[in-house]
Amino acid sequence: MLIFKDKKFIKSPFDKEVELEKVIIDNYEYLFGPDSFYLPKTKIQTANGAGTFPDGFAIDLKQKQWYIVEVELGHHPVWGHIAEQVSKQIAASKQEKTKNKIEELSVDLYCKNEYTKEKFTTNGISEVHVRKAIRDILEKSSLIAIPIDKNTDDLESWAKQQKHTVYIWEIKKYVEWNNPANIFYEFPDEGERVFDTEKGSQQQKTNKNFARYGVGILDLINADLIKPSDKIVMTYTPRQGKQIKEKAVVLDDGSIELLGQKYISPSDAALAGVQKTGSKRQTVNGWVVWKTTGGKTLSALREELLNTVSKTPKEIEQYDGNEKQDLPSGNNKRKEQKKLKAKEKVSVIFPDKTKICERKVSETFVKTILKIGPEKIKGLNIIRSGVPLVSEKKDKKYSQHQLGSYWIMVNTSTPDKIKTLIEINQKLKLKLNIETFINN
Repeated sequence: MLIFKDKKFIKSPFDKEVELEKVIIDNYEYLFGPDSFYLPKTKIQTANGAGTFPDGFAIDLKQKQWYIVEVELGHHPVWGHIAEQVSKQIAASKQEKTKNKIEELSVDLYCKNEYTKEKFTTNGISEVHVRKAIRDILEKSSLIAIPIDKNTDDLESWAKQQKHTVYIWEIKKYVEWNNPANIFYEFPDEGERVFDTEKGSQQQKTNKNFARYGVGILDLINADLIKPSDKIVMTYTPRQGKQIKEKAVVLDDGSIELLGQKYISPSDAALAGVQKTGSKRQTVNGWVVWKTTGGKTLSALREELLNTVSKTPKEIEQYDGNEKQDLPSGNNKRKEQKKLKAKEKVSVIFPDKTKICERKVSETFVKTILKIGPEKIKGLNIIRSGVPLVSEKKDKKYSQHQLGSYWIMVNTSTPDKIKTLIEINQKLKLKLNIETFINN
């Protein structure tokens, strides 16, 4: 439930799939990025002529990738409906006729839509190279995009079996109490996906403490990659106008102050700067456009954090409950890491002086959640590895700890547990004192 002044908004199901389809068409940039454009549904065919209608196609000029979009509702059967439709769409997407059709639709949109044309220009694609740029992207394997009102276990199971990358986003609908005509929709911040089949391989290559979509400015501050009071700069050149430069300040709470207003999301701050010029753009990738005074983008700093090699006990992954980690080869290294893991502790002190510091980090984590109240944390909708941190049903794959009628996701690393406690503390404004230390 959300409250705005004297109005109360409650979650509501979508009336029909077509309602969600329209919401995605109107707001596609929030999922596929500010440098993407969207083509509405059109018929494509498999090699044997079987017709199928994806709900749309999205092409991202910046990342040079394209999506088959299949909008769904959570109550639709996965195996007899979604799997069947998408399998046919994947087969049809490989046909030369399909690629030719999408290429022509893209070129036609470029010629008729100034907003789309501006995106090509921004990405350095001149008019004579439009067709080639599109064709180069279409020669790559398509990604499968599934915006849905409610993700399901079966949908994730199906997605994991696919050779094509599958992205799943959850879009929520709220209606005003006693006034259902007043509706708004919730999109994930920074295009965060509730599930994607790239996560496993991506995490193996990067710092396991973080997932790319979970990184915020505060994480960069804690990693000493940026400091409070540091200035960041963005430049933007309107299609018809002079280049403008905006300066913002990083605050100690991880927000960005621009034009007298604070923003948690770098993209929201960047969009405010762009729209100041009169631009009609609705999305901007703030991680790319904001730069430090030294010239590094926030995205580059984020990659530094994600690719950090664990060097200290605090950064080492834990054997916590059923958690697992690949250890370096060599018996001595294994023994040394196990000693370090066994010594690390987490202490949580509440404003009422209650202190929680158990033998295992997982025990401290669970007892802290119990003290705060799992029902409060559930309302934050925190997701870990595609599973709610606090859920009313047991997950089939991951280890969970039962607290009354709730199940707590504990199958995460110690650094992630600490990060989660910090996130809860910030969102609920609990004023907890969370410390890590080595118990000698």
